[in-house]
Amino acid sequence: MLSMKAQVEDSTNYFIYNKVQTQLKPGREALHFNYINEDGEYVSLQSLKGKVVYIDFWASYCSYCVSQIPEITKLQEKYPEIAVVRISVDEKESAWRGASKRYGLKGYNLWANGMSYPADKYTLDLFYFEANKNNNTPASFELSNPIPGYVLIDQNGRIVENWAPEPGTPELDKLILKLLN
Repeated sequence: MLSMKAQVEDSTNYFIYNKVQTQLKPGREALHFNYINEDGEYVSLQSLKGKVVYIDFWASYCSYCVSQIPEITKLQEKYPEIAVVRISVDEKESAWRGASKRYGLKGYNLWANGMSYPADKYTLDLFYFEANKNNNTPASFELSNPIPGYVLIDQNGRIVENWAPEPGTPELDKLILKLLN
């Protein structure tokens, strides 16, 4: 039987995950996006250069994402000088538009047309499942895209933190204030 380290290093999913995480290290250039807003116009990361950008990857079917809407709104109000960007990964545009209207979302509210690039990279996570001898299931590493996912980007378009702290936390306030000063 392979050791845990050997299993990890031998896993294709681990290789993919590790490659993506290398692209998302703090200080690296953020992955560019160009998503549609509620008015049918495209908004790109490039158009936000010069601002601190806090991205919230969410979906209308994700109850925890929806529960964070008030915190995201408070963040927008507390730091009007930063670009708080909500990016919906809903598969259907109608689900995104309906939720946006239902929850009265303001500001940068974009639709990624499902879990598309780069949303699929920013939210990528790796889960280890132990072997289960009772049903002959081998140990495995599975890739997933859990949401909500948060990313903090500096004024120069560089990643400060992928999997940034949640809105409303002192950790996030500390990072934002450091960038603004």
